[in-house]
Amino acid sequence: MQRLTLPAAPTPPYVGGAGLLAAMAYPLQSEVAERAQLRDRLCAAALRLTTPEEAPFDLSAISPVHAALADRGKLSLGHFLNRMKARDIAAAIATPAIWQSMFGKLERLPEGMVRASMADAFSKAASLDLVGEDDRNFRKRVWSSSLPVMHLICAFQYAMWRAAEAGIRVTLEYILYNREIQRAVVGGSNVFLPHVARCWPMIKMSELWLFQCQNFARGPRSILVASAQ
Repeated sequence: MQRLTLPAAPTPPYVGGAGLLAAMAYPLQSEVAERAQLRDRLCAAALRLTTPEEAPFDLSAISPVHAALADRGKLSLGHFLNRMKARDIAAAIATPAIWQSMFGKLERLPEGMVRASMADAFSKAASLDLVGEDDRNFRKRVWSSSLPVMHLICAFQYAMWRAAEAGIRVTLEYILYNREIQRAVVGGSNVFLPHVARCWPMIKMSELWLFQCQNFARGPRSILVASAQ
């Protein structure tokens, strides 16, 4: 399994959020370089979303690499938004099957849950049209590349739906700076993981991601085992 551990303080909260988003955008083992580059760009974007006076973390913990990127000017995140749109579509297809696996029968999904769009939440300009793709391209670019992190995608969408129910608008800044939502997503991903593996047994275990939080008493492994039994 590929693994990602959310760091605890004093590491800035955006490092964990950027790591989750980068893993979701570039989950394949062949995408290590793209994943690292996006993570650094998202960290730099987080620095540009706040001022030093407002920063909810120790400024001495800022990576010089992220600070230098933030100072360069506009950061291009267009391809990231394209990837998030693809993940939205894959999750909308997968969620009913996962829900059925969880409850033993096809339950009605919560209103608005499968319509929670990460791409739209992260950018008003993310009006990307995937209609018209041939079947082979869709399977490779959207579906197959989403399966290793399908549990994380579903957890993100579920968290966004719950936040919307509470009147909270989920934005890129909210994901990057909120450790609580990051931990909730990690916990949710480990609830969804055994059901994703059950629905699509063709996924290689080496390709699947396992997410965990640093300094948590009950780690994701115990959650995963308990859910699978």
